[in-house]
Amino acid sequence: MILTRILALSLFSIALAACSAEEPRAIAQKACKGVAYRGRMIEINTGSPRLESLLKEKEVILTFDDGPHPSRTEEMLSILKEYCVPAVFFLRGDNAYRHPQKVRTIWESGHLIGGHSVRHDHLPQLEFDEATADIDRGIQLIADALHEVDPKWEPKLFRFPYFDTTPELSAYVKQRGLVEIGANASGKDWFHKTPESIVNEVMTRLAANKQSGVILLHDPFEYTNEAIVLLLDELIAQGYVFSDITITD
Repeated sequence: MILTRILALSLFSIALAACSAEEPRAIAQKACKGVAYRGRMIEINTGSPRLESLLKEKEVILTFDDGPHPSRTEEMLSILKEYCVPAVFFLRGDNAYRHPQKVRTIWESGHLIGGHSVRHDHLPQLEFDEATADIDRGIQLIADALHEVDPKWEPKLFRFPYFDTTPELSAYVKQRGLVEIGANASGKDWFHKTPESIVNEVMTRLAANKQSGVILLHDPFEYTNEAIVLLLDELIAQGYVFSDITITD
């Protein structure tokens, strides 16, 4: 497994040197082209079925919520780079405001970024106008953080806090051009207190979902960075592939 990680990192470094004029996402995709456990690119849009339903057996999408964290997010990015694994980061607006450089680092690492509200409130408990303003404000705070490196960045993805929504809020997100992303393989790293238990939770959920799923973890949480190494090793050993998504019109 160490050899696999070294090979993935070497491929990434070679591609980075060769493609320095391209956008980070294109660089990351080229860098990982030769990695056996790198999956396909899945096209989605606001009219697509739920992402979970598009996955094949032994195929996963890795996602992280609630960042960025001042130190743990960058540690997570280093691990993902080492393994050459793509991810989607759903960022809270307040954390993006506090740590704009970390938002830029996620972007520069070639990962997708989506909105996740400002402070992770239960949006259906707010008045509709308050909830939609919260969605918009959270996204704007991310855009502000990215303006220095990508002034044309536009949001394409949104995940409701707690997956808590209403038909009206989901319709608003869709009308705004955002693809709503759920998950069906949470590691419950907000509850479990050991890396092993987080991994076991994910693997149990994947087994229940016919060995595929959108994995949900939280990069700010204490045990997640340790868990992700164990999880990636386990998934690779079991023949899973890590796919990515692209948003079409």
